[in-house]
Amino acid sequence: MAIFFIPRYDTCMKKIKRVHFVGIGGIGMSALAQWYLHEGWHVSGTDEADSPIIRMLRKKGARIFVGKHTAKNVPKHTGRVVYSQAVIVTGVHINPEIHEAKKRGIVLHSYPQALGELTKEKYTIAVCGTHGKSTTTGLAGVLLANAGLDPTVIVGATVPEFKNSNFRYGDSKYLVIEADEYKGSFLEYRPDVVVWTTVEWEHIDYFKTFKETLSHFRRFLLNISKKGYIIANRDDANIRRVVSSLLSNKKHIYYYSFLRGEKDKIQKKMKLIGTHNVSNALGIYELGRVLGIPSHVFYKTLQGFSGVGRRLEYKGKLNGVLMYDDYGHHPTEIKTTLHGVREKYAQRLRRGKLWCVYQPHQYQRTKYLFSDFARAFMDADGVVLLDIYSVAGREKASLKKQVSSEKLADAIIKNKTPAFYIPAQKDAAWFIRKTAQKNDIVVVMGAGDIWKIWRYLKS
Repeated sequence: MAIFFIPRYDTCMKKIKRVHFVGIGGIGMSALAQWYLHEGWHVSGTDEADSPIIRMLRKKGARIFVGKHTAKNVPKHTGRVVYSQAVIVTGVHINPEIHEAKKRGIVLHSYPQALGELTKEKYTIAVCGTHGKSTTTGLAGVLLANAGLDPTVIVGATVPEFKNSNFRYGDSKYLVIEADEYKGSFLEYRPDVVVWTTVEWEHIDYFKTFKETLSHFRRFLLNISKKGYIIANRDDANIRRVVSSLLSNKKHIYYYSFLRGEKDKIQKKMKLIGTHNVSNALGIYELGRVLGIPSHVFYKTLQGFSGVGRRLEYKGKLNGVLMYDDYGHHPTEIKTTLHGVREKYAQRLRRGKLWCVYQPHQYQRTKYLFSDFARAFMDADGVVLLDIYSVAGREKASLKKQVSSEKLADAIIKNKTPAFYIPAQKDAAWFIRKTAQKNDIVVVMGAGDIWKIWRYLKS
């Protein structure tokens, strides 16, 4: 009779690759977690609150703890821990799960470090810029997919073409990622192609000056492989200045611009709203040329591409009012988005009004860019301001006494745009439901938890 050896359960478990995510509900973290799931890893994670992303990851096989972070959440035999940039990893307030991982000698990677390892394995196309990254990354990923290049895509927003996911798994060598500059995250990446959309002073809690911002972008471009490509927005003077300083280091530099002949055709073909998106599309047109993708594939992709989640995302009608949801939280993003809506719906807005319901994001950003915020809403006929959304661990307590949404509302009014300070989401939603009329357009905007207002705005 044959005798079969059955290994002990814990011996088998040690052979299984296990990764634990601290802050798994983040938009980038959740996308990377899906890559690990596809690669056959056992994925676990922790997040402070339940969300649609958490529920989606659970359906795909991830084991997720919701609530307080504790050492016991890190499973036995975990081989790697990936943590969000928002997690505290040193000092007296160290995250207990990070502390446990260090105590057990588990390999620790920040999100950009973990993604950076993946960029070394694949032919990586990275989209960077202060504004427009998510939309441009989404368009790039869909283009490569439609061209049969079967890319893996990691993007900071949901993409309808990827079944409303922020992730697409591909079997090819191609990887398309959104390369964020915050805390120098993108310096961990080793791309082969970089598409650079815009640059402004942002993430003011990290970049103390605009000069420091430009320095980080220059360092990122130096990470490109020797045979790699830079595809840069020539219409941005600061981008031109940085890229021109690299001419001796990088030979493969391509520019895109509104001066190119493709602009008019792109504007006619695309569903996206706003001239800023024409610029983003020009960048991806140039990417297609670099990769040898036929132009007819690009234009077909552009015609069907409606954008990504929370980037002027159409939410439907409320009593005849067109409703949009947007992630914009910088003065330039607000100004550009509202101007694009006014241009797109010029005829409708001759009879109706354009409303913006805005939740400022971070006291520090609001304070340092206060004058720009005060002028950003001039294309709106009315603005509803909620209380400022404070980001834990990224705010100075003293700033809360120096700036407020109420003060910002007064400044907007001085620039001749009606503004209303309504602190709570429920009350702001009630105001819009009562005030907005047929032919009006409402844009809900912000990077905090403003998306929750939709539960009150359902028709």
